[in-house]
Amino acid sequence: MTIDRYTYRVRCAAALLAAAAAAFPLFAADEEDFNWTEAAQFVDSLPFPQKFMDSLAAVHNVTAPSPPLRSLPPQSFSKGEMLAYDIGWSFVKGGYVILTATPDPARRTLRLGAKALSRGFVSTFYRMRDYAISTVDAEGLYPLFFEEHLREGKHYKANRWSLYDHAKKILHLKDRSPVIAEFTNDYLSVLYMARTRKFAPGDTFSLPFFVDGKLYSLGFSCSKRATMDFNGKKVGCLVTQPQPADDKGEFNRKKRLEIWFSDDEDKLPMRIKAKIAIGSIVADLIYAGRPKAEKRAAASAPVPKDTAKKTDTLKPLPTQKAGDTLKTFREAAVKKEPSGTAVGGAAAPAADTLRADTVQAGPDETVATDTAKAPGPPVSKTSYETIEVKDAGGKPETAPSGTGGKPEHSGCSRDNSY
Repeated sequence: MTIDRYTYRVRCAAALLAAAAAAFPLFAADEEDFNWTEAAQFVDSLPFPQKFMDSLAAVHNVTAPSPPLRSLPPQSFSKGEMLAYDIGWSFVKGGYVILTATPDPARRTLRLGAKALSRGFVSTFYRMRDYAISTVDAEGLYPLFFEEHLREGKHYKANRWSLYDHAKKILHLKDRSPVIAEFTNDYLSVLYMARTRKFAPGDTFSLPFFVDGKLYSLGFSCSKRATMDFNGKKVGCLVTQPQPADDKGEFNRKKRLEIWFSDDEDKLPMRIKAKIAIGSIVADLIYAGRPKAEKRAAASAPVPKDTAKKTDTLKPLPTQKAGDTLKTFREAAVKKEPSGTAVGGAAAPAADTLRADTVQAGPDETVATDTAKAPGPPVSKTSYETIEVKDAGGKPETAPSGTGGKPEHSGCSRDNSY
């Protein structure tokens, strides 16, 4: 029997779809291999050691201002916070993003971390284990040191750093030192700075930030109130549209992004939504917690400079899958360092954790550490208590009539720009 070309193509397509449908449960099964609490440990060995950060500060003659260049009111996240997000596109579960804020009273800094990890079906095609960290002044919330460690696909690996000198308005990179605006943010600290602002529908404000080698002004416009489900209840949110403008004031309107902040004093990022050609990629908050009261009290006590605090030895965790940078999790230990000027502005405490493997700052720049004396960082034992997010206080605002269902942005009369 003769089969025409059209029928042949239809049958081939049907066979491919059937094969994909049969294989999908195998890929989807990997989604249950780990949850976000386990995922948070995958990249804990990647950050630069404090010793390397201090050496960069010494080379570029950067010292943290004392007293700080500015002082902001105390923020809820300054005492410590963990936020976990589930990322998905349509029915596909893409992975997790874990945001952490960890105070360091000894150096008077706040360590902001963002871990992005793919999982399940997405990891089959594009594996991601990324970790970005912004060390900011605890009182002024301006970044002092930014680092990102990217592990994507089968072969891509990058370690980058940025050293901020706000007193001189200079940003030191590996190959250049561009001039920046006052209190320029990185793409992580700018999110937390937005949480310090008070805004309502109709308000706009802007924050300077540096990303992809270029300085931008990130404008936030609050368009409306909305509600979303979180832990079985409706939470009121303020919907904002961040939009970057370059040094010429031209906005990039191709990247359509929404950030939903909780409509309360905490301004928790409840949802981050990026619209793409087909649908939207959505990151929804699934957990919000802060360290328990007794943990916060212990963290606030200053660390003696002449005492090397020992940490409990942890058992090695199971070996990761092939393709991960870290093959096994090493036992935790602490190496005593001589006191010196730290990036955070205070004398470096005697107890400081170093990474076990070689730190790569770039293709031609490495800092070797002693694997026998400097194992990987310990897994955090901090226990968290769930943050109570307030219920929606009223009905969400709808788009004004005559706008085609879209909120009006041009009518914002209040501006809170720095």
